[in-house]
Amino acid sequence: MPTISVDKVAFQSRIQRLFNLWISSPDLFCNVDTISVPLGPDELMYAKSSTLYTWLFGYEVPDSVLVLCLEKNKTPPLCSLHFLSGRKKIEFVKPLQSLSLTQLDENNSGILLQIHLYERQKGEACNTIFSELFTAMKRSLLGKSVGIFQKDSYSGDLIHNWRLNYEGKFSRFDVSVAFAQLFSVKDEREIVLIRKACHTTCLLFSKFVKKEIVSIVDQDKKVRHSKLTAQIESALFEGEKYFPPGVTGDVVEHCFPPILQSGGKYQLKFSTASDEEKLHFGTIIICMGIRYKTYCSSLVRTMMVMPDNTQKETYSFLVDVYQLVLTKLMPGTPSSDVYNSALSHIEVCRPDLREKFTKNIGFPIGIEFRENVMLINSKNAFVIQSGMVLNINLGFTNLQKVNVEDPQDCSYALYIGDTIYVSEHSGVAELTGHSKKKINSVCIFFGEEESNELDQAADLLEVAKTRSGALMGTRTRTEVTSEVKRRDHQKDLAKQINEDAKKRIMEGKSNDPALHQTHSTTAYKTSDHLPSFEHSIRDLKLFVDKKHEALVVPIFGMAVPFHISNIKSVSKHEEGNYTYLRINLHCPGSTIIKQNGSTTVNQESVFVKEVSFRGTHEKGNNSAANLDHTTRMIKELQKNYKSREAERREMEGIVKQEALILQTKGIVPRLKDLYIRPTVDTKKLQGTIEAHQNGFRYTSRAGTRLDILYSNIKHAFFQPSKCEMVVIIHFHLRHPILIGKKKNSDVQVFAEVGEGMSDLHRAHYMHDRDDEIAEQMEREERIKMDALFNNFRTKVEALGHFEFDIPYRELRFDGSPFRSHCLLQPTTNCLVNLTDHPVFVITLDEVELVHFERIQFHMKNFDMIFVFKDYNHKVSMITAIPMRSLDSIKEWLNSCDIKYTEGIQSLNWPKIMKTIVDDPAGFFDTGGWSFLEPEGGSNSDPGSDSDDQSDEYNPSESELSVNGEENATSNSEEYTSQESDSESDKFTGTDESSGKDWSDLEEQARREDKARDNEAEEDRREAAQRKKRPNTSYGSSNLKKRKMNFPH
Repeated sequence: MPTISVDKVAFQSRIQRLFNLWISSPDLFCNVDTISVPLGPDELMYAKSSTLYTWLFGYEVPDSVLVLCLEKNKTPPLCSLHFLSGRKKIEFVKPLQSLSLTQLDENNSGILLQIHLYERQKGEACNTIFSELFTAMKRSLLGKSVGIFQKDSYSGDLIHNWRLNYEGKFSRFDVSVAFAQLFSVKDEREIVLIRKACHTTCLLFSKFVKKEIVSIVDQDKKVRHSKLTAQIESALFEGEKYFPPGVTGDVVEHCFPPILQSGGKYQLKFSTASDEEKLHFGTIIICMGIRYKTYCSSLVRTMMVMPDNTQKETYSFLVDVYQLVLTKLMPGTPSSDVYNSALSHIEVCRPDLREKFTKNIGFPIGIEFRENVMLINSKNAFVIQSGMVLNINLGFTNLQKVNVEDPQDCSYALYIGDTIYVSEHSGVAELTGHSKKKINSVCIFFGEEESNELDQAADLLEVAKTRSGALMGTRTRTEVTSEVKRRDHQKDLAKQINEDAKKRIMEGKSNDPALHQTHSTTAYKTSDHLPSFEHSIRDLKLFVDKKHEALVVPIFGMAVPFHISNIKSVSKHEEGNYTYLRINLHCPGSTIIKQNGSTTVNQESVFVKEVSFRGTHEKGNNSAANLDHTTRMIKELQKNYKSREAERREMEGIVKQEALILQTKGIVPRLKDLYIRPTVDTKKLQGTIEAHQNGFRYTSRAGTRLDILYSNIKHAFFQPSKCEMVVIIHFHLRHPILIGKKKNSDVQVFAEVGEGMSDLHRAHYMHDRDDEIAEQMEREERIKMDALFNNFRTKVEALGHFEFDIPYRELRFDGSPFRSHCLLQPTTNCLVNLTDHPVFVITLDEVELVHFERIQFHMKNFDMIFVFKDYNHKVSMITAIPMRSLDSIKEWLNSCDIKYTEGIQSLNWPKIMKTIVDDPAGFFDTGGWSFLEPEGGSNSDPGSDSDDQSDEYNPSESELSVNGEENATSNSEEYTSQESDSESDKFTGTDESSGKDWSDLEEQARREDKARDNEAEEDRREAAQRKKRPNTSYGSSNLKKRKMNFPH
């Protein structure tokens, strides 16, 4: 094997982990004295023996014997690895023989590793080598027992001879459980490989499997499950269009044959196979997984064709249970507690589904697809550890539909699953989360807009193009508008957000007590802590204690302390021979500054609102001087306290980041000559950004560094330079970081393209050569910078940590989220403005409701309010949005499953949110967000079918009599004369058009447009004639004539 080599660093860390676990947990290894792992020439896809070889050496090394020994009686303990194989395989492993590893643990005792290689000649019986191995095995601990993998059975002469020779010499024990726990915790190298495997799985599912199923359903094809499975298997190797960057076809394969189930026959397990039945257009379950460089991934999705409301509700509940499981997957949690939490949630919310829930919800995944000894169920209690990669899959089986004619559609099942990475620092990450599983992403409807999440951007662009005006030229009165479809969808969303909010309240998520923690402002815990040794306190004078930040005041002969935060203001003035000091204190009923955390009021307490003192200027009495000194000390103390509190509030929310791990091997993705915002230096300097193993590093030309970890990036955006003066890469962070002395949640690097200003005094001519060259150079510069940034984005995405969002410029609209007007652009997950400062980023998944204010026909602009699922979060408002953008914004929000409402007036949102936070359960018991809905039919959308009885027309008796006379009169002239006597003579135009039908109105509008065009053409001709006249006189008569001809 001359073209491959063993990774020494990976081997060193992993063999150390193995022996450390063996030494620290001998019971886990069944107290064996040595471990024997033979590997034959058989090609078994999943076996512990081949997994151990791959884990240690990076490759399977068939026809070999591996023996691990341990001698604790030596200091340090001697750990030895004995390897027997052929010549080429010995040459492959030989570089490891030079390794000598000594690793100190907490007890200051190290381990020493020795590697012994034994070369086997072709056809040799190896009896001599076996004797040396047996001698080493007998020196290991007690030398009586050996650990093996009992289920692994290999053939071959070497393996057969080995077993014959050591059989009877040692007692054998299965150590599969110990190695399963060892393999379940992954290092950084393994995580990178699994991420690429998961990325490949998501691409194959999204770009082929999902589209193929939609195409089959749309075209009503008859395709068997087995045939579609074969197409999925072969599609993986049709070029590299389903591979992420850096992945080639020679290192990928399927973990198992893809599984497709439909038509009422479902088995929610990975050991089943696709049958010969034809694909049924009902509930379709897809299970698949890709293996990259021997590391596995898994993805399970359920697609539903024309699901009813019961199916949708059950599926949404399954997704909720799945999200609950993810929140319980914390390091240190027993796996049985995770399963039991999900089961308890089902018993409380949907007890009818308890018996239909899967018996286990996952297992660790890695080189082996499934660890059978570590299933997550109600009985297995292995501890979740940081670094574990789990295949989480759960579902409901044997669900029944009612009133269904098709017998294959009577019974159905729901099944979802993802590959999950558990980290102590970054939490739980869905490695296959690129493939969406929300209800709108897995449903197929006939005759409605396609809800494919991956095609959502294209759908939104089409919506933006087709909805450029308020009325379309080909629209008729009988057409079903998109507004009707949106209204129906919004009704469903209204019910859903109220139900989801109630669940959050019940689970205690919407009212986190950590958000209401206050800062203590106690000066002295007890009276004993008062500085009684001070003369001012003993003499009952005013005393300012700098150490405890308190003012000690004499009241009724006692020293009473007040913390400096309780002092509202202090003032001093002189009157005659006296100096007066007035101290105003905070108390209930007065304005309390937001910084003060002590706002709890005891109803039985007596509060002091104001304290005044008087001092004299008489000789021998320094009381006035003491008041001057006290005033100065109080103001100085207030200044220091407010400064420190402002700094403390500035540091709130900042989480200490891990150390950046630099990429020392290979090519590091890099972008040069960039600016950063906010700046890290005192002046604007260019710098370089690099993508390392666990984060980015920006280095300015002055040498200032800024590290941004991947785990702290919530959203990443790439904005090309189209119609902009900059090309931007922007990071929206989960936790703010300190840049200078300020905390920032948004960091962006950008490059300037083109000129931001031009010289207006310089004469410009058509076909100016210099201008053409400058424009061409600017276009080339834009293309070049966009390509560089896009190449950097592609390389970063290939690392598998996250993907970049790109704003959809076609869906842009103007607005003012802050003081200035800017351009807002939606992305897949957010609404952003990245060009102007400060930047504006809203995560759509955190939004519960959007409310439009000032929606009236005579208004040119309206406001847009975002209400978040966390009710303690302040609402976000965008003002001055042009009314022409309302329809496209509604369409976009509706496609994102976000509920929106509208009203004609502005609301007091701080007061509304305070009411909700004070009593969230009562708010939703009284209807929740329904108070924002328009009342009756007056404010409802046109075309609404629901009209209140109070809005019906009820004529009076006089009106009925007049109507009776009019009906009895057959002569049309009398009707005309009666109408002419009424006040409606002032509005003859309205009466003439009120009786016209649709075609007459269209003809009248066409005539008016033509007359308006003719008038405009005459004005243009007249203006052209005036320009041709000689411009010699500018008298008052000419000016008057031009004014009179100005069109009004």
